[in-house]
Amino acid sequence: MSPTISGGSSGGSGTLVHLFDSLLGASQATFDITGIGQTFLHLWLVLNVRCDVAGTGPLVGALTLNGDSGTNYQVENLQANNAVVSSGKNTGLAFMRVLTAAAGDTAGFASSVEFLFSNYAATTFNKAATSRQFAIGSLAGTAVAELNGHLWANTAAITRITVTAPSAGNWIAGSRATLYGLS
Repeated sequence: MSPTISGGSSGGSGTLVHLFDSLLGASQATFDITGIGQTFLHLWLVLNVRCDVAGTGPLVGALTLNGDSGTNYQVENLQANNAVVSSGKNTGLAFMRVLTAAAGDTAGFASSVEFLFSNYAATTFNKAATSRQFAIGSLAGTAVAELNGHLWANTAAITRITVTAPSAGNWIAGSRATLYGLS
């Protein structure tokens, strides 16, 4: 179970404050970051993850905000998959996408994922985020890089971020989630 954040210090102008870190010693299904204080301008989430789901990746895990698993998310996606570039838009999603390496991928490979949640504590606009994601299956095989624009159709301040492994699987030991507040 992930710990709760207790607000944290807002620091000075231009400060990056470490709010949460979980390095898994054993497999678990989610990183659940709760109690996110409202004292920062933006949030930066950094993930280094691999799941235990059979097959090869990249697979897609789920990121939800404030426990909302309704169809209130959308993504605009720019993807390079083994040097083939494509784009797309998906609406009515129940989560923001998180790329991950799978159990059948080359040992030692994990995905690198970053989310920037801008103006996360304000309650005027729907929440927007950008993400950079990279997942690799093997040196000679599948590699996917993505730039994504995400929308959560809700004006509530973000107080909770949950990152769930794909297909009822688990994030394996060694996976890490780190959250920073930017002021």
